[in-house]
Amino acid sequence: MSAAAQKPEVSAAAPVLEARGVTKVYSVSAGLFAAPRPLTALAGVDLAIRAGSAIGLVGESGSGKSTLARLLLGIEQPTGGAVLFDGKPLGALSRRAVARRVQPVFQDPFGSLNPSHGVAEIIGLPLAVHRVGDKAARVAELIDQVGLPRRVADARPRELSGGQRQRVAIARALAIRPDVLVCDEPTSALDVSVQAQILNLLADLRRETGVALLLISHNLSVVGHLCERVAILYLGRVVEEGPAADVLAVPRHPYAKALAASVLSVGGTGLPDLGLGQEWPNPLAIPSGCRFHPRCPSVVDACRETDPALTGVPGGSADRHTACLRVAEGTL
Repeated sequence: MSAAAQKPEVSAAAPVLEARGVTKVYSVSAGLFAAPRPLTALAGVDLAIRAGSAIGLVGESGSGKSTLARLLLGIEQPTGGAVLFDGKPLGALSRRAVARRVQPVFQDPFGSLNPSHGVAEIIGLPLAVHRVGDKAARVAELIDQVGLPRRVADARPRELSGGQRQRVAIARALAIRPDVLVCDEPTSALDVSVQAQILNLLADLRRETGVALLLISHNLSVVGHLCERVAILYLGRVVEEGPAADVLAVPRHPYAKALAASVLSVGGTGLPDLGLGQEWPNPLAIPSGCRFHPRCPSVVDACRETDPALTGVPGGSADRHTACLRVAEGTL
């Protein structure tokens, strides 16, 4: 990765966007004659995004990452807890007011762009909706800012490469100068050769504009490249959280260790054995005690009975936390 992704300093000011004890439960059909079953996608999640910061949200499929993104964007409402913007409930704001402050960058740039509109029209639509500034001048500025040639202004999405389409999506998200970008796997649909370019673009834009980033990913290398802090989700709970450099270099929770061990390196000898077995986490059947215990290689009897809270890591920094009984008691 290039030096363009150098991370700026972030103040310890109050959060701009915050999830406080957020829970989200869906009702899932169990068949024609059976009662619906509850699916707990999130359970008591805390996450704070400060102005200008970059937070990574990591976890395997089904961990609740995209559900949390929808709650932070105001697309859905939490079942319990609260999402706050500048300390005020997000639900008290209008949809237009939320969109003015928080914007998404989706995983699939082709699917998120109107195929019948040109690039300039796509980028300028938020400006028209919110009646912000000189539309033509701002669109030209954004096209330059995200590194697109001016000649694509009239092009349709199908005429662009995947990387160019994602640059258009980023420009559209930045058009009304939001405080936070929620980036849900913004590079996973792109060729590997293009991914670094988009990540460096996000880092540059963050430094230039001061926008905060929530980067949702299953790729620890991407998070380590762009973010100062990281929160690791497992079955709807944050199991480890803290400075990205510390958490990714020396993970403490057994699930965080497994994720770190799963990163393939050049010259490796094959797929690593993570010791997690074949059992896949099921949000329709949350296990008792620690929800990771059925797959944990370090499980003890107490793990099957007690659901651990997110607490400070013994001997670690004050802003690092994990939800593991054995880490808390110093035996792991």
